[in-house]
Amino acid sequence: MISPFDVNDAVSEARRCVKELGFRGVFLRPNIVKGRNWHDPYYEPLWTLLEELQVPLGFHEGAGALLPQVGEQFGANAMLKHVYCHPVEMMLAAGSFCMGGILERHPRLRVAFLEGNCGWVPFLMWRNLMENLQKDILPSVTLAYDPAGMLDGYAWIKHLMSAEGADVIFAHDADYE
Repeated sequence: MISPFDVNDAVSEARRCVKELGFRGVFLRPNIVKGRNWHDPYYEPLWTLLEELQVPLGFHEGAGALLPQVGEQFGANAMLKHVYCHPVEMMLAAGSFCMGGILERHPRLRVAFLEGNCGWVPFLMWRNLMENLQKDILPSVTLAYDPAGMLDGYAWIKHLMSAEGADVIFAHDADYE
């Protein structure tokens, strides 16, 4: 896990871990740090490095961060916090990467959104399509891709949504028998 509090430190540590220690990927929490979304230009040096090193970035959420986190509004109810923080934090991070333009600027960057399952993907795709169809009403960042053809542009989403029964891995920490 690298710390995103200082992007220059994150770049140095990611480079050291991959080049000197042989790491094959890096890990971040999906939570917002210092009020910056992942598509903030501040993080561009990190995305550029990870793309150049050809190592994947994994996001993994966990209840109980010392950062702002979805579910805090539930106070001491750990069950409610845990239910919502995993998929919703993943949705926010995925939205930042897909609709914030990171994957468009870094087409060889590989990103995994872990521990949030993938049931939220169809909703997020639909919501993105609806927002982009209303650009004249709700102006936002202009992306080069056509949202109606989004499935063709993002292979990971296409794989998850395949009508031919794609292999989808659901990850969870619990041991089920």
